This record gives sequence, structure tokens and C-alpha cells, in this order.
Amino acid sequence: MIRGLDVSSAQGVVDRASVASIGCRFVFAKAGEGNRGHDPIFETPGMDVTAERAAAVTGRDPQYLANVAGAKAAGLYVGPYWFAYPLPHNGLPLRDPADQAKFAFDCAEGIGSHDGELPPMLDLEWPPPEEWPKWGCAAAQIRAWALAFLDAAEGYWGCKPVLYTYPYFWHAMAGAVEPRFADYPLCIASYPLVPQWPTETDQPIALPPWDTWTWWQWTGGKAKLPNGVPADFEVFNGDEAALAALCRSPT
Repeated sequence: MIRGLDVSSAQGVVDRASVASIGCRFVFAKAGEGNRGHDPIFETPGMDVTAERAAAVTGRDPQYLANVAGAKAAGLYVGPYWFAYPLPHNGLPLRDPADQAKFAFDCAEGIGSHDGELPPMLDLEWPPPEEWPKWGCAAAQIRAWALAFLDAAEGYWGCKPVLYTYPYFWHAMAGAVEPRFADYPLCIASYPLVPQWPTETDQPIALPPWDTWTWWQWTGGKAKLPNGVPADFEVFNGDEAALAALCRSPT
């Protein structure tokens, strides 16, 4: 397994020396979230809107470019991730998944489409299933939206995006009924009681229709870098040659 992590403005400025000191070889950097110029989260009365989400309305995560530059300077593999808003249209503008994929590509400045960069990752975890009735969502809509985003993103980036999700969300949306999801590498957020970096004998919860996982986020933000900054740690299910093979120039 190869060590890595994902970062956003929530971590502030990540100390690259700390990352290197624990043997990390890759970073997924948050490029942004939501829809271009229209953020549906603001439509919910009383919603606690973080500064990070507010920034996503007008563009990328404020720390994204610095995180990408820092990771590359440290010799790490780097790719962008995008926090999805898989909401139905409901007559409102710019909720189309293809438009959101284009917005993600623009905010990421194409990172993930060049030689030596990790493919982009779709972070599919919002809204939580218990809030779907409030938004007018249903499991079939979430599945269709995610596949449409992944298809569009593949067209923009020229490679297969990664799909990040967690078991409760995935089972609620009945993702196993759609075999096409297995065409995309899986990053699973699963937090068993692993006291330190996982080994080959540790495994996350299985998610069909995948036969295996490609990345595993195993800490849930509870682990810290040596400088004390909390971070989400991940492992890659393979050796460095396999990781490098995912960073080849798109065809």
C-alpha cells in the first residue's frame, strides 16, 4: 500500500516536510464544490454555511492552487477532488451534472489531465440520505446524476475519474444496482479500528459492484500530521508502479 492524504482549505497551509516525513506519496487537493454561480445550499433556511462553501460559489477552494504547487514541489503525485451537489433540476439553473463537471474542470485548471497527475475524484457524499426528502432527491436520481457527471468529467479530463463515497451513502442510493460504476476507480471512506497506517491484511467494507477498491480513506479526519494538523489519510491499493500507471498521459 502507498500512503497519501487529501487536503483542502480546512487544513490551512499543509507542511510538506510533515507529509514527506510519514512517507506520503500522493495528495488529492480539493478544487471546489457545487455549481457555477449558484449554490443550492444557500436555499435552506438556517443552514450553517462555512466560509469554504461560500468561497465555492465564486470559484475554487481558496487553498487549492497552493496545495497543488506544494505537492508537486515535494515530488508527490497530485490530483483534484470535487465535492458534488447531486441535486435534481427543480426548474433551477445550472444544476446539470455536465455543467458541474465543466465547472470542476475549470476550477481545477485541468489538473489531472496531464502526464504525471492523478485523475480527478468525484466526492459523492452530500446531501446525507436523511435530507433527501427536503431536497426532493431520490436514490435513482443520485445514481443517474453521478453517472452523468462521471461521463462528462471523463470527456473533459480525458481519463476515468475516481469515485469517492462511504458505505452508508452508497447503500442508501442502491449503487450496487448500476454495474457501470465499476468502470471508475473506487476511493472508499471506511473507518474501522485501524490504530496506524493500514497493512495489506487490513481491508475496508466491500462495496458492490466493485470487486476491489483503489484508494481507502481510513482515518475520518481524526489522525494528525506530525505538525499537529488534522488530515484525512488514505492508502493506495497497489505499489508505486501501479500508482504511476494511473498518472500517464490521457489518450
